[in-house]
Amino acid sequence: MIRKIIFFVFLLQINNLFSQNLVNTGKLLQGGVDDGVKMVNAYITPLNRSIMVGMNNSNYNTLYTGDGKRFSVSLNSSLISIPTADQTFDINSLGLENISAEPGNSIAQTVFGDSTTITLYSRDSIPDTSGFPGGGTGGGLPFKSINQIDSVASFTFNSISGSDIHMMLLPYLSVSYKFDYANLSVDLLPFSSSDYTVFSAGINWQQDLTKLLSFKEKSPFKISATVGYYYYYLRSALEVRPEGVTIPYTLSGEAVGPYDNQELKMNFSSVYFGADVAYSVKHFTFWAGLGYNMGFSNIKILGIYPIYGSDPTGNASVSLTDIKDPMDESDSYSRFKGHLGIRFDLNRYYLQANYTLANYGGIGIALGVRF
Repeated sequence: MIRKIIFFVFLLQINNLFSQNLVNTGKLLQGGVDDGVKMVNAYITPLNRSIMVGMNNSNYNTLYTGDGKRFSVSLNSSLISIPTADQTFDINSLGLENISAEPGNSIAQTVFGDSTTITLYSRDSIPDTSGFPGGGTGGGLPFKSINQIDSVASFTFNSISGSDIHMMLLPYLSVSYKFDYANLSVDLLPFSSSDYTVFSAGINWQQDLTKLLSFKEKSPFKISATVGYYYYYLRSALEVRPEGVTIPYTLSGEAVGPYDNQELKMNFSSVYFGADVAYSVKHFTFWAGLGYNMGFSNIKILGIYPIYGSDPTGNASVSLTDIKDPMDESDSYSRFKGHLGIRFDLNRYYLQANYTLANYGGIGIALGVRF
């Protein structure tokens, strides 16, 4: 019962993190698809990387000791630390064509950044006639001058705030079977709600090398090599409507929606190779190892979205159009890592903890039972 409660709390924390931040991701597309895709990629980069290489941060199993217990089931969780450099991004460094940040304030938050936003402007400008008799609704935000007449950005909107949580939590259930000289483990995490779905799965083979290296069979030292494959799927509903954009002049366009079919789909896969040396004494096992991850991601934003732009007729107004399925992007990321760990076995139950030293490293914890 306690393990189920802990697992449920983990799921709630993950759901809370993503559902409150990813739901707004599509709003970055409102200033145009090309610029929007660049901003979405920058916003979710640390999420991509933490999932691509962090799915095995808590994975380790002791080898068979001849005690008759070959099966084990555990609740594992990786608490991944997000590098400070990946908690923000500079809007002006993305090479945007139509969108700019406020001068002197171009640092936006990623999904794991602080809960702050900055104002984003369209580079296109229109004359500010608010001070002239019969002028437009005007006002707005001064952006540049043309022939000594003040002008304002065609439209403005805000960047997306971060979660204010600088870490990523990846829980999963692991089932392992111990052969005489190897372990086979399968990892699984299913979760689904009306607007949020997570599914992850992994498979690992851990080969005992001790006998091959002529170690004594009863030696307290064990050397092993591991190869693993991981898959992670995430779907989040999005909410982007023709609102939240400041427009100082008349709006024209034919955006009609519907806007109730928007969603973000993320697919991740990762391969892992590692080697470990373990030492056992009484109820304790200590281990250290090196590893290499290579991960791949594909991000899709599907549905119909309202996109703003300057009126192509040259009038003092902004046009509004609908764009369908605006994003389909792939990426990859890899890293080398080192890790240290300790495990305590008491009869059937065990508790282990390890620390990964690398970008997107952090603490891994497992609580399990053997039978």
